[in-house]
Amino acid sequence: MGEIGAVVECGYFFAGEGARYFGNTLPSANPDRLTYYIRESAGLALLITPFNNPLAAIAWKAFPALLCGNTVVLKSHEDVPYIGVALAEILKKAGLPDGVFSVVQGHGYNLGTALTGDKRFGLISFTGSVATGKIIEKAASEQKSRFVKLSIEAGGKNPMIVCDDADLERAASSAVSSAFVDAGQRCAALSEIFIFDAVYAEFRKLFLEHTMSLRVKYSTAGRACPIINERRMNQILSDVAGAIRSGAVLLTGGYRLSECHLKKGYFLAPTVLENVSPDSDFSKKEIFGPVVVLYAVRNFEEALKYASHSKYKLASAIHTQDINRAMEFARRHNAGVVQINGPTHGSEPHMPFGGAGLSGNGWREPGTAALDFYSNWKQVRVDAF
Repeated sequence: MGEIGAVVECGYFFAGEGARYFGNTLPSANPDRLTYYIRESAGLALLITPFNNPLAAIAWKAFPALLCGNTVVLKSHEDVPYIGVALAEILKKAGLPDGVFSVVQGHGYNLGTALTGDKRFGLISFTGSVATGKIIEKAASEQKSRFVKLSIEAGGKNPMIVCDDADLERAASSAVSSAFVDAGQRCAALSEIFIFDAVYAEFRKLFLEHTMSLRVKYSTAGRACPIINERRMNQILSDVAGAIRSGAVLLTGGYRLSECHLKKGYFLAPTVLENVSPDSDFSKKEIFGPVVVLYAVRNFEEALKYASHSKYKLASAIHTQDINRAMEFARRHNAGVVQINGPTHGSEPHMPFGGAGLSGNGWREPGTAALDFYSNWKQVRVDAF
């Protein structure tokens, strides 16, 4: 219901942007010339969306794409195929003409490859894994007759720094929310926490208390957080087991939940590790599950160094009462989203979201920044008659 509410707000936002579809008027060195810019549609848009937050992921792409006058072909993730169909039915009932919004179904390894190589698409927006993003990037680059406008958002390895002056209760609560929302299956979910030595033991105690108080229930009355499928569940468990074999200490979790009401689903206990090297493969890999690692650091410079070691550059957070330290982190840490005294995840319809490095290729969704991807600029010059 929270996701549906966010999608409704996103719809209202972009509906309002239809009345603010701004161009630009520019001064010219020629006194007898009027120069202005207008937006035009980019053509046929291919939208490829992930399994997590599936309706919101579609809305972030489809609403600005339609506002800009594009026709849309949507490929939902194969694990959530009916979300796109449901939205298409709603749009049809709302009066969208036939052929403007189409949904196709299939697995990425065959249908996705065919779609991304189709020369009819003028732009492709993809949210998903790095591996798939690289395949799409290669397919788009091999088109001989045109350049394809390509937006990629491909995950994160998101750090949080907890300083020695932080409100530790607030930091622990934010960290638990960041790490275990949707069982960690969000690109902006928290992956690693760098804690100053002076407060490590106290923060560790609070964080574990909050983590172990979570209740996983397969119902609307509880905190429902299944893993999307058995393959992903087994991969997460394998990654955790590998970290433990390499010397990591398991503080809690690390196993499949098998209580009677959960045994038919793919539920994992929220998992916390420590004694993991920041330079290990585990510290650099996106786990995409309910797994977080605690690291002790000496000071701000060491925390910033390790928080910046990942090739993912999506989201980050710092907890401190020092405004200078907070602003220094915001200035020096390379990420698409920097949060001060809050969780790593979360966005709003008007806020541009995305990252750099392995997290994305620079475009932003949603917000007005998305309009620059889904439309093309045309310069119009009018000389005196």
